[in-house]
Amino acid sequence: MTTVLVTASGAPGTAALLRGLRENGERPVRLVGTDMSDQAIGRHLCDAFHIVPAGSDPGFADAMLEVCRREHVDAVLPQSSFDLPGLAAARERFEGRRRPRRLARRDPRSNDKAETYALLDRIGVRGPAWRRVTGGPAVDAAARELGYPGVDVCLKPVFSSGSRGFRVLSATADRRKQLLENRPGQAEAMRLEDLVELLPDEGGPELLVMELATGGERTIDASRPADGSSSATRRRAKPCAPASPCPSARCRTRP
Repeated sequence: MTTVLVTASGAPGTAALLRGLRENGERPVRLVGTDMSDQAIGRHLCDAFHIVPAGSDPGFADAMLEVCRREHVDAVLPQSSFDLPGLAAARERFEGRRRPRRLARRDPRSNDKAETYALLDRIGVRGPAWRRVTGGPAVDAAARELGYPGVDVCLKPVFSSGSRGFRVLSATADRRKQLLENRPGQAEAMRLEDLVELLPDEGGPELLVMELATGGERTIDASRPADGSSSATRRRAKPCAPASPCPSARCRTRP
């Protein structure tokens, strides 16, 4: 039986991921979950569960190695981008154990959205136009270069996950309508001038100002063995609105 460790097992989508692992159709698996919180759903759905420090904690890798040792883990499946740096830095320590743990190499660009888009530009993969900026005036200039106020654009932090910090910038944003009609917790579009008021003139977090992509979302999940001999991909189509959670998705075979 293969033992798979799933990190951040309190993250959204954990239940579906764990179900998919159990119903993989290839081999029986034993699931081990880890999380910072004892209220994570993984505590109830995994065969074993351990509380560990945050991915940014200096002791994170040591804690994960101890869980791997105790549970005889064969593969580590990180769910949170915040776990990747700590795991990648300790990759050789994981592989040096008597029982191998498969842990993929992490490209430093994997958590840097601007570097990811720059790579796509270099290799000729079409994507939205983007600007990497800091400070309110630079955000204002970038948005107008991309067509605001004539077209909606979007903004997101260079380093973030789970749609944190994502906002649509729209000249038609109606704060009164948002107040009276939007549900609590719903991401709201903002007017550019309202956003700029919240940002310092210089410095602050690095931000991406981008063309706003509309329509359905397609996600490609890819995996490859350590020897690079073959790869498996799964394509999912999700009819999502920007910055909204997707309650369902369909697997597609379209190339």
